[in-house]
Amino acid sequence: MGDGGVGGTSLHRDEAVLWVDEASVVHVEGPLDLASAPGLRSVLHGMRSSAGPLRIDFSEVTFMDSSGLRVLIDINTMCPVHVLNPSRPVRLLFEMAAVTNVLHIE
Repeated sequence: MGDGGVGGTSLHRDEAVLWVDEASVVHVEGPLDLASAPGLRSVLHGMRSSAGPLRIDFSEVTFMDSSGLRVLIDINTMCPVHVLNPSRPVRLLFEMAAVTNVLHIE
C-alpha cells in the first residue's frame, strides 16, 4: 500500500484499500465488492471536481463484482473515468459486462 499523496489519504473498507497518490491517481487494492464499493464511490465523488478525468489504478484488485462496476459506470456519467492497469479479474469482468467501449481502459 502506498503512503503518499493528498495527505496520505487511505481508506480501509472490508479488506479493500483505497489511496490517492501525488499524481491524483486512485489506487484500489484487494477485493472490490458490495462491502467495499461504497468506499470507492465516496473517494471518487470527492475527487470528481478535479480538472480532467478520474484516473484509477486497478492493478492490485483481486476480485471485482457488479457493485464495483456500478460505481465506475455511475461516476463515468458525471466525469470521464480512466481505468489504469486492470488486473485479470477486472479485465474479465469488463469483457463479460461489455463495458470496454464505455470506460477508457489503459
